[in-house]
Amino acid sequence: MRIAWFTPFSPRSAIGHYSEVVVGHLARDHQVTLYVPADDGDEAPRPTPHPLVVIPDLPTDALVASLGQFDAVVYNMGNFPRYHLAVYETAVRHPGVVVLHDLVMRDFFIAYTRDLLHRPELFPALLRYAHGPDAEAHGRDVLAGLAAEWEDPRRMAYPLFLPTLRGAVGVVVHSAYARGRVSEHTPLPLAQLDFPLFGPARQLAVAPFHPPRPADAPVKVLTFGVVNANKLIHSTIDAIARSPRLRKRVRFEVIGGGDKWYAAKLGEQIRRHQLEGVVTLAGWQPDDRLQAALVDADVVVNLRNPHTGESSASLLDALVAGVPTVVWDHGFYAEFPDDVVVKIRSEAELGPALERLVGDADLRARMGRTAREHAVKRFDTAAYCDGLVAFLEEAFTGAPLARLADRAGDVLAELGCGPHDEATRRVGREIARWAGDE
Repeated sequence: MRIAWFTPFSPRSAIGHYSEVVVGHLARDHQVTLYVPADDGDEAPRPTPHPLVVIPDLPTDALVASLGQFDAVVYNMGNFPRYHLAVYETAVRHPGVVVLHDLVMRDFFIAYTRDLLHRPELFPALLRYAHGPDAEAHGRDVLAGLAAEWEDPRRMAYPLFLPTLRGAVGVVVHSAYARGRVSEHTPLPLAQLDFPLFGPARQLAVAPFHPPRPADAPVKVLTFGVVNANKLIHSTIDAIARSPRLRKRVRFEVIGGGDKWYAAKLGEQIRRHQLEGVVTLAGWQPDDRLQAALVDADVVVNLRNPHTGESSASLLDALVAGVPTVVWDHGFYAEFPDDVVVKIRSEAELGPALERLVGDADLRARMGRTAREHAVKRFDTAAYCDGLVAFLEEAFTGAPLARLADRAGDVLAELGCGPHDEATRRVGREIARWAGDE
């Protein structure tokens, strides 16, 4: 199979790590060409032995036409505009399978409509297209500053992933939660595949467990990844500050860059609670430094509330490193057994959960080994790629009918027909009949 693989490929991109592993495996039996966004400096595409085409933010007509030579085209879409603009602009011009790495795509489309198109009014219009008139009104509130974008629970009610599927012939997701949400909005062929092992997880899966610490040694707690308010790092600091036991035993390190305002607030919080010797904000660190911190960690705190429908690469890393991990009991995180992760449902449960882990070395060791066994068995690169190839063959077999359905929908919309009009129903029934779906 000849495959065009569109992806961010920066050395700092988790999706780039994922693509490096998947393309490397696919290339054993298939012809794979990487299409990656142009960038420079630390964000320049990583070296690769595979054919690579650097693409501009707006693909040329010649580039789009050249995709006809491939048997399958795959678009990896996430919520970060810098990494995914060129991927999106190509995806809406040429049909392909979309690997949807983020369910909530609102940040991408806010930046896309406001900063790139300079037409912010299109953001509410896209919300209406995806979720209806109430979502459109909410979008106007967001633009007017009347809705706090990160904390507002309507991010999950109106995630805005549907525009990324415009023209798609199939969708790949990485959790049952994402599968359920996507299937509510589109009849496209849909595959749920568990992650491959990628990024730091490949080395961590075989790293030795660190030896038991002396009973009076500090217990090392780690949070890593993009530093945003929904990671609840402030709540973890508060839990440590309130507990004399945690203050005495814990050394809490936060690795990752992100929201500078939030990081500044965390620094103020540390000083206010006099936790300078207990909590460290290390900022962004290279993979080797992160791997060393994970191997040395006793507990990982990987909270996302609200979550954004993501499948967490940082959770994958923590599990294969064999570190007991505290998560919020929802979305992707709720899909893990109770002996693999520690689940909480309120911030009030965080302190007791940490005290239980910090105070019981045997529990930490037992959970860590169970976590690694579960992750290594579940997240298998060969199985992922086998499932992906089978799905690509299925999705692109039906691609001509999918294109016909898109074109028919465009014409019906131009004629003013809604989804419940008889003309729309008749066209839909006829296309379904051709597809063998009565």
